[in-house]
Order: sequence, then C-alpha cells, then structure tokens
Amino acid sequence: MTALDATEILAEMRALRQEIGEIKLAMAEARGKDLESKVDDLGKRVTVLEMWRAGLVAISTLAVSGTGIALAKLLLGN
Repeated sequence: MTALDATEILAEMRALRQEIGEIKLAMAEARGKDLESKVDDLGKRVTVLEMWRAGLVAISTLAVSGTGIALAKLLLGN
C-alpha cells in the first residue's frame, strides 16, 4: 500500500463519516417532524374534548337551573 492509497482511504473514510452524520441529522429532523404532527393531533383532540366539556357544563348548568326553577315553583305554589 502506498502513501497515495492510504490518503485515498482516509479521504473515503472522512466522506463516509460526513455522509453518516448527514443521514443521522436527516433522521433526527424526520423524528422531530413526526413529533410535531403528533403534538398537532393531540392539540386537536384536546380542543374537541374541551368543547365536549363546555357542552356538558352548559347542559348540567341548565339542568340544575331548571330543577331549581321547578323546585321554586313547587315550593311557591305558582
């Protein structure tokens, strides 16, 4: 093996190391994007659940107030 061969091998090793680093970076970015979409999906689910909760609170408030009115009418005799 000559010095030129060794230099070429070292250059190839550096190029491979660089390419591996780029692939790892691309993989990390892809994972990050996947997490971002998962967070968006969870955000949408939370919004839907919050709307359901608000609806249930409104319904229960109306039910309680309706019960209160009915009770007041019953007690007052009107």
